[in-house]
Amino acid sequence: MNINTTLTEGKWYFDNSITVNSGAVLTINAGVEIIFKEGCSLIVNGTVNILGASQNPVVFTCSKSNPNRGDWEGINLNFGSTANINYINVNYAENGILCDDAECTVNNSVFNDCISGIATCNTAIDEVQINNCTFNRNEFGVMSGGGNPIIFNSSFFDNGNALFCWSGNAYLGIGEDYGNNYFLGNYETILAYDLSYVFLGRNTCTMQGGNNVFANDPNVSSHLQSLNYSTILAENNYWGVPSPDLPNYANWFFISDATSSIDYIPYLTSAPSKSLNLVGSPEETIYNSNMKLSTGNSEFQDEKGIDNYNPEWPLDWKLMYCRNLVSIKKYPKAKNLLKQIIRENIDSNQCYFALNLLKQSSFDDNEGLLNFYNNSLNGNSKFAQTAAIYLSDLKGQNTPDVVNNILANPNITNNNKEFALSALTIYYFYKGKNIPKAREIFCELMLEFPKSKILKPLSTLLRLNNDKSFNKDGSSNITNPLEYKLYSNYPNPFNR
Repeated sequence: MNINTTLTEGKWYFDNSITVNSGAVLTINAGVEIIFKEGCSLIVNGTVNILGASQNPVVFTCSKSNPNRGDWEGINLNFGSTANINYINVNYAENGILCDDAECTVNNSVFNDCISGIATCNTAIDEVQINNCTFNRNEFGVMSGGGNPIIFNSSFFDNGNALFCWSGNAYLGIGEDYGNNYFLGNYETILAYDLSYVFLGRNTCTMQGGNNVFANDPNVSSHLQSLNYSTILAENNYWGVPSPDLPNYANWFFISDATSSIDYIPYLTSAPSKSLNLVGSPEETIYNSNMKLSTGNSEFQDEKGIDNYNPEWPLDWKLMYCRNLVSIKKYPKAKNLLKQIIRENIDSNQCYFALNLLKQSSFDDNEGLLNFYNNSLNGNSKFAQTAAIYLSDLKGQNTPDVVNNILANPNITNNNKEFALSALTIYYFYKGKNIPKAREIFCELMLEFPKSKILKPLSTLLRLNNDKSFNKDGSSNITNPLEYKLYSNYPNPFNR
């Protein structure tokens, strides 16, 4: 499609994928139904405007008589494209909407029975905004792989994961806005994995968020999981019970490993109203009085124009300060401070959060970020290995070479080996468009790490979720073969 086109009414059947080329605009008016043949998609390299109405939405679905999740590919927004979407219903897609380095605003929409309702990758803060949407019975309501979606006023019902972040981030409320999201019946509500960051509320005077409701449901396996160098900030939300910090709740509501963190205190003791006033702790009052946030051009200066950053602050405060700089797009200053923090605290687990923030603030300066790695981090330490894997996606088609070189290192840690194999699986699935290769590497990951929590989400992406070798917790019962040929060239642990 090379010219501007408008679909005004009726049902439209497509036996092949449709591409909106760069420079072209596709407009779809209220009441139109788009029906794609199995395996097809709407590919957008230009602009798409979907203008549904509350009583007359635009519907996307599959022509298959008895459709299943993933039977058609969905709406794929490629690099440089733009989508303005209001009141759509998307059913049975692999990705209802896939935003890959694209700008997309989705309002008042419903995603039913998809693999991923909305998936984001390589997007900066504000490039993907999701407001007042509903996600029903998807494997993943929203998935962020290197993305930064902002989610407000949305509901998640009976999904496998309401939100899954792999080396990606998500903001459920930001700035002065509450999240006001509602979660019910999702098996694992939020999973953050491999250097991911999820913000659900508060922690400073400006990163407010909060007001998200996690309904108590016996079918829920966990509300929050933060694993493999990930961070979840989730203050001032309601967890379905008055006291979620009691051991009989907290031990299964909130799951993190030794490398990761979850902050859910303080919490709400009852379901919130949208007019709820937040009450901070004395420690917060001290912190907020020391760090005056400005959204103007002065980059965190007080009324006299003096920079409020204090190098004597504890590391927690420094990271919160930098996080706020990122949230209001003060990227140059954030980058400088974060590089200094990483150099000075290279052995701290909090450096992984700093690296995440540095990557967010360097989204338009990949070369500068890679130069920092080469000049300051390149080496054989655990952190340097993790950073190399985390930044490998910036290498484009050379990503497999970078990751395989790390895998060949005899000093690689188990955490980083798992991270590297996950990175290769994701690369070949999304960027390389090579599902057989992604499945091959996934099998290697499953054999090496049969208890990994990443197995279940990746098996779902690769359409292996019906494999009987998986337990409910996502781990695998598969037995090791006598001999197994590994994809990469490091020593084979299974051969005797």
